[in-house]
Amino acid sequence: MKYETEKKEIQIQTLARENKAARRIMLLIGCMKTDISGIKSDISGIKCLFENVVLSPASKRKSPVSLSDLGEKIASDYNIAAIVDRNWHSINAAIKGLGTKNPYDIQEFSRVTAFSDSIRSKTATFFTEDDIDKLRLIAYKSGENIYSIAFIAGILIRDRYFAENGIEVDDVDIQDTNIENADIES
Repeated sequence: MKYETEKKEIQIQTLARENKAARRIMLLIGCMKTDISGIKSDISGIKCLFENVVLSPASKRKSPVSLSDLGEKIASDYNIAAIVDRNWHSINAAIKGLGTKNPYDIQEFSRVTAFSDSIRSKTATFFTEDDIDKLRLIAYKSGENIYSIAFIAGILIRDRYFAENGIEVDDVDIQDTNIENADIES
């Protein structure tokens, strides 16, 4: 009888361990599903950015990046330069705060910061909340997405900063690590 009781106790312990292991496996599977779902979401976001920023009708697809005729028309029709002008002090200070003179870094900082400001106005670097609302309204009125409008603002920022600091737009390609066989000047 004692043997039977010990045997049942061992079986119960074994089942409990297996049950605990099964629960761990199920938990890991659940985490993997969440991770895969997160990856799918990240890929969707990247795809959206690619389609709306890289392939934006507001930009030309050659390097260095510039505004297309549509981008220039939107910038002019909605006076996006005035928004840049109103915020120039903070924009200029943020770019100078980078501590770089690399034209490519300045261009990318201008574009990325204009974009991130347009989607998270409470922690904006370049624009006031009112001007971010204006950029969003421009997107609505022009029928373009906010990414394209932020892209236009970023290019206007880059061009003004370069003009004021004696940097040529073509110098961007000299420092762009994504361009094969670029001549890097020291």
